[in-house]
Amino acid sequence: MTAAKLTAADVQRLLDRVPFVRTLGLVFEEADGTLRSRMPYRPEVVGNPRVPALHGGALAALMEIAAQAELIRTTGATRVPRIFSITAEYLRSAALEDTIGSATVITRSRRFANLRVELRQASSERHSHPMAKVRNEVRRLFGRNPPGRGRFCPLLPLSSRQWFDHWPLRSSCAGQKRPPPQRAK
Repeated sequence: MTAAKLTAADVQRLLDRVPFVRTLGLVFEEADGTLRSRMPYRPEVVGNPRVPALHGGALAALMEIAAQAELIRTTGATRVPRIFSITAEYLRSAALEDTIGSATVITRSRRFANLRVELRQASSERHSHPMAKVRNEVRRLFGRNPPGRGRFCPLLPLSSRQWFDHWPLRSSCAGQKRPPPQRAK
């Protein structure tokens, strides 16, 4: 069962519901069959005016949202996917100009996906080399219950300490109830 790919306008309409996307002023466009996320330069996203360079948090947000946008486009999702893990590599500082993010799905299953995102500057002399790369891991692509599946593992909402305490149950968590939380004495 493969969903039809959405257009850039559909992705823009869905992600414009997220306030931070509107704050950054992100624009989604298609070029050469790929979805590109563009963050226009604005003085509010400057991190260090002495260098001058864009803020790393704004760049990380662009990379995360670019990954979500690509998943929305390829899966036809009606909700924004949740990012589980993000590993960013900043290769050089970002000049004060438009920044373009493009994502590629590496692997995808019903519930999980791995993506690679690259950021490039809009100017032609800096466009050939990426300035940042990220690898995202997305969990729960379809919200709480994916189509045609039962409930998710009840241990996922546990804290990291509770997860560690109950790690043997991870592989056989189908149909089990979550243990009651233990209070610290």
